[in-house]
This record gives sequence, structure tokens and C-alpha cells, in this order.
Amino acid sequence: MKIFKTQLKTIKTDITGEEREFRINNATMMHLKSDFNLSSLEFDELAQTDPHEAYAKLVVVVLKSNGISVSYEEVMENTVFIDLVEFYNKYLAAMYGVPIPEIEEEKESEDEDAEEVGK
Repeated sequence: MKIFKTQLKTIKTDITGEEREFRINNATMMHLKSDFNLSSLEFDELAQTDPHEAYAKLVVVVLKSNGISVSYEEVMENTVFIDLVEFYNKYLAAMYGVPIPEIEEEKESEDEDAEEVGK
């Protein structure tokens, strides 16, 4: 029997190579503290000074909070910065309703550039 009837925030992303939906829950912050010794405030500060590191750590904790065993090194080896930015922006949009449309435009532009190079 399910006790909780609440609806958690979710994000859809293809950060793992296939589109999946991930729940955002308290385990996300728990993993941030236990895996990286970061409070949410310290994470925000890190995002200002080193967004690459911060966003990769966010990917790790969200995946772990959804039952996926992943390391920081795995995330860094299998993503590029734009992937991390896109994930972070989707996280912000889900949690706080912050729309970040320019990231989609930037990704589309990057895809078009890659197609041009391939021609």
C-alpha cells in the first residue's frame, strides 16, 4: 500500500543517452550532502564559481536518488558541458518554474553546426 499520495516534481532528460523521467525528491539533497558534503547553499555557491563541477554533481545526485548507481567520474566522462547545462536548466524549471528557452535554441544551433561539419 502506498502511503504518500503527493506528486513529486519530475524532469525528462536524455542525459543517460535515452530519454527518461527522473523524480526530484529529498534523496537528491541527501545525496548532495552525503556524497559531496555540500548543502544546497554551498551547491548554489559552487554553481556560481564552477558550474561544470556543480552541474555534474547535480546529475549524479538526481540519478542516485532515482536508484541509478553512477559516479561523478562517469558523468564527467560521458557528457559535455551543454548536456550538464541543459540538465541543470530542466531541474530549475521543474523545481522553481524558471523557463530557460535559450538553452533549447543553443542546443539546436549546436546540432545544426554538427550537421554542417558532417556535410
